[in-house]
Amino acid sequence: MEFDLGDLKKFAEAQAKYFEEGGERALRETYEDHKGLNLVKPIYIENWPRELSNLSILQWGAPLNVEEVDSLIKEENEIGMFSGLVSKLEKGFAIFPEGAFVRLGSRSPKDSPAFMEHPKVRSGMEAVELLIADFSERLYEDLMKAKYTGYTPWIFLREWRNIPEWTEFRCFMENKELVG
Repeated sequence: MEFDLGDLKKFAEAQAKYFEEGGERALRETYEDHKGLNLVKPIYIENWPRELSNLSILQWGAPLNVEEVDSLIKEENEIGMFSGLVSKLEKGFAIFPEGAFVRLGSRSPKDSPAFMEHPKVRSGMEAVELLIADFSERLYEDLMKAKYTGYTPWIFLREWRNIPEWTEFRCFMENKELVG
């Protein structure tokens, strides 16, 4: 992907404005006017090259429809609003009967206290309950970006692995090759 430093600077300025003002208008400007989503979209799991996916933890993903996105964004949620999403996630749990880690393709809700306390889920219902239990600014921001730009976000279940909390794995690819 190509971009110039001027676009990156505009994006960074718009992001700072969003965090200072905290308003939806700033978010819309950030992601429509400065095409910020296009800068980060390649790192979303659903856009990973097959070579990277094959090296990663086993995962299952599905796109979220407009109604699911709108329901996840709402401040007040009732679990009954999510019957379609629960059913969708149950298909993924058939692959992970011992449990999984739930997240969007963009980021996990690791700023949610409920998520940090119980990150392993074993059913579609548990996954949805976890996602709506406590507000996650990370998920809210990513879902709002998707909504304002017409991007279809994905939800993922990743095979549960007991990994020490202090570790986080990252890899870097260039020209479809793992470089770090």
